[in-house]
Amino acid sequence: MADFTISRRGLMWASAAGAAGLLAPSAFAQQRKPLPPEPDPADADIAAWVDNFGRPTAMVSVNGRGPFKFLVDTGATTTVIATRRAEAMGLQPTGVMVVNGTTGIAEVPLAYADELRAGSIKRNRVRVALLERGSMQHWDGVLGADMFIGRRLEFDIARKTVQLTNSASESNRVSSMSFGHGESFTLRNGVLAQLYGTIGKVRSQLIIDTGADCSIANLALSEELRRRHKFLRREPNMTVLGVTGEVLVGEGIQLPLTRLGNVMAKDAAAIAVDAPIFKVWKLESEPAMLVGVDLLSRLSRFSIDYRTRIFDATPMATLISQGNTALG
Repeated sequence: MADFTISRRGLMWASAAGAAGLLAPSAFAQQRKPLPPEPDPADADIAAWVDNFGRPTAMVSVNGRGPFKFLVDTGATTTVIATRRAEAMGLQPTGVMVVNGTTGIAEVPLAYADELRAGSIKRNRVRVALLERGSMQHWDGVLGADMFIGRRLEFDIARKTVQLTNSASESNRVSSMSFGHGESFTLRNGVLAQLYGTIGKVRSQLIIDTGADCSIANLALSEELRRRHKFLRREPNMTVLGVTGEVLVGEGIQLPLTRLGNVMAKDAAAIAVDAPIFKVWKLESEPAMLVGVDLLSRLSRFSIDYRTRIFDATPMATLISQGNTALG
């Protein structure tokens, strides 16, 4: 069978021990709230809601069957189907895929779905990884960034919807999502949205990751924050579970004022860990962080335009002011 190598970061969450003291109240409270009702599919290209950790989840059909619950994950380079669902649909492995997750590497079966549909998104002959470990027990699959290339992905946190629309470069209208100060980003590995931001006094590479409920900092960022912000609160023995099933232990950090695109957030948190994925991405030697939904949920809306490579964000309406806006 053919062998393929892809790069995929893991799905992560913080252990209960120590998490309450580090996660900002608005983010941590989401873990205790019931799921909001499913929105009218007519309101969005991808009918979606937010799970207990704040991660967007879409209803997806595979080969005309379903709908199934898929995580909408901008931090994944490929789409994933849970092995149990693939077997029930008769999807046969045709090769092997090496998955580079946040916490480790796993070799998993490779298959092809004849059709994958989520709202108005339709893709034929989609290459997928088959996985049944780690956090895949919570979903039937993962919609990876390979499904969004060339389009504009819009998240409305308040309304619990996700839309996949034409890129701004392909439309004559001004997007209602635009806050007017979009930030350019680059595509790492061809699909992952990566932009520069600042965490306190530290300039850092930020990767937008809607599949992670908490943000993950590399050791270079942790050490630079220790040097330039000596009195940040830190919490030991925080755990990170990757999609491949391995667990890493790191240090929780209460972050200083963080700039993400055109908005700023205070009282955010991250787990600093020596995650293998940073080495895969060649980001182990410079400050870098995966931006999870604990920080992204402070926004009212945000969009990722994969064609124009613009990240645009709107803070919560009640907190909008001129210039940079701090979110509490």
